[in-house]
Amino acid sequence: MAVPASSSALALPSQRTAPPKQWDCFLSLAALSGSGHQPISSREISGSTGLSVETIGGILSFLQSVGLAEGSRGKYAVTPGGWAIAEMWQLDPIQGRLLLQGLFLTRWPARLAYGILRDGPVPQDAFVKHIKGETAGHTRRGRYFVAWLVMALLVHRDAAMTVSASSALLSSAHLWQAAPVAPAPSTVQEPRRGVLMGMTHSELRALPPRQYMTVLKHVASLSEMDIAG
Repeated sequence: MAVPASSSALALPSQRTAPPKQWDCFLSLAALSGSGHQPISSREISGSTGLSVETIGGILSFLQSVGLAEGSRGKYAVTPGGWAIAEMWQLDPIQGRLLLQGLFLTRWPARLAYGILRDGPVPQDAFVKHIKGETAGHTRRGRYFVAWLVMALLVHRDAAMTVSASSALLSSAHLWQAAPVAPAPSTVQEPRRGVLMGMTHSELRALPPRQYMTVLKHVASLSEMDIAG
C-alpha cells in the first residue's frame, strides 16, 4: 500500500548527513537550549557540531516535524519532550530510546510506518518506495527515515534488510485510525477515542515538562518488550 507523504507537518530526514550525526545535532541542540528551552541559532549549533548551517537546517526540519525541536527563522529550541529524551539518553540510552518511541507513537512517523507495515514485513527498498511526495534525495532520505524508526523502536530491521513493525507500533494503531461517526447526543459520556494515557494529542503536548516526561516514561514502560525483539 503506497502512503503519500503530503502532510505539511511531514519532513523526511535530511539526505546531507547520516542519522548518527543527526542525533548528535539533536543532542547538541538540547545541551545548548537546556531545560529552559532557550532559542539557539543555527550558527551556534553548526559551531557545536561542525556541520554546515545548510545541513543543520535540513536536520532541524525533521526534528521539528517529530516534536524534538521547535522554532523558525534560524532560532530553535529543544521541546519539553525532546529535553526529557536527551536527559534520559545521558543516563541510560535504552530508556532514552523508549522515551523517543513514546514521542514518535503520537506523531506522523508511527502513522506512516504502520500504513506500510500493517500487512506484514517488507524489504527496506520496498518500504522506501511506498513513501510518495519526495523528490531530491528521496531514496537516501527514506533509508535514513527507516534508521530513525529503528532508533525509536517502532520497527525492526534484520540482516537481510527486511523491515517489520514492532509490537508497540502494532498495538498503538488505534491512535491513528479514524474515529467512528458519533451517535446522537446522549446523557452518558462515551470514552474518548484516539487518545494516549487518557489525553488527546493536543492535551499531551500542552502538559508541563515534568508531567510530559512522566507520561512518556509510562508509555515506555509498556513497550520494553520491544528491546528483546
